Amino acid sequence: MVKVKVRGIYSTALSKLFIENGFKIVQPSVEIVRRLNLDPNEEEFDVEIRDRLDRNGVIVIGKNETAKDVVKVLKENLDDPIFRFLTAPHLVNCIIDIILPLYSKRKLDEMRKTVTPTLDDHHLFKTWSNEISSYVEQAEKLLEIGYPLESVKQLFYSVIERYLPRENDRMRILHYKLNGQVYELGTATVKKFFDDRLEYSRIIRSNGYYDGLEVEKEQNDIAESFTEIGEMYIVTKYYSSSGRFKGAYINFGTGVELILNGIRYVDLEIDLCVYPDNSVKVVDEEKLEEALAKGIVSEKLYNMVKEKIDFIISKSSLI
Repeated sequence: MVKVKVRGIYSTALSKLFIENGFKIVQPSVEIVRRLNLDPNEEEFDVEIRDRLDRNGVIVIGKNETAKDVVKVLKENLDDPIFRFLTAPHLVNCIIDIILPLYSKRKLDEMRKTVTPTLDDHHLFKTWSNEISSYVEQAEKLLEIGYPLESVKQLFYSVIERYLPRENDRMRILHYKLNGQVYELGTATVKKFFDDRLEYSRIIRSNGYYDGLEVEKEQNDIAESFTEIGEMYIVTKYYSSSGRFKGAYINFGTGVELILNGIRYVDLEIDLCVYPDNSVKVVDEEKLEEALAKGIVSEKLYNMVKEKIDFIISKSSLI
């Protein structure tokens, strides 16, 4: 039996998931003992799981084979985790960096709801800031003592509303890569945010080349983008400063999630290029296939992306 120590914002949901899959939770926190009706124990762990620094996932540290058991459970039960193995495979102990994107967070929300009152997007909001995290905890304490869910949700959203995108706001775009790097894609201006649809634009500040589109990138080009929160793609159309359409990228990634003053997603490398004559080409497909072969993405996520691409190619009105 694998013995796991879990700490951090995902601890309740992950502890429940691991128990259901035959693992033993050791050195549980007081809250986990109470919520999951466990016996307190101080047994040594095989694997320790704790939050990433940005809380956008977890770090798994432990014996090689048992850490792989953790990965197997997450791959089987979550839709879109991203795995980065930080130590050589021949070593006895290993460290695995795991991003838990939006679909994983929401699946863990549902698991947490079965043992304790939980707001929708609990795990997402817990990543925003310590201040927002405390608002989540206060709201869920109200649920615990019997306040109606709808009243608590209304109160919570009235508090965080000022952090949501508004027209003409400046917003950040956090673009996570499969190799662990994180890029902030300049600052964009919000054009519209309504009913989860987000539209924004950026001014291109440098010269160069739009890879895949086979067209020159020039200062003061305009990039106009749209997506929906939770959607697995972002459409970006490029125009010259005079308004000439240069082409479009459809970038595929994990479900777009809101963060403080912006959005976040993991780029899954594969893209669609749309040319001025509206012809379409899939690019960098081999990068996603390589990520699958290395175990960075699961077969489930790979298939989800491929299905989404087929859907978009058939939906000619998207651009």
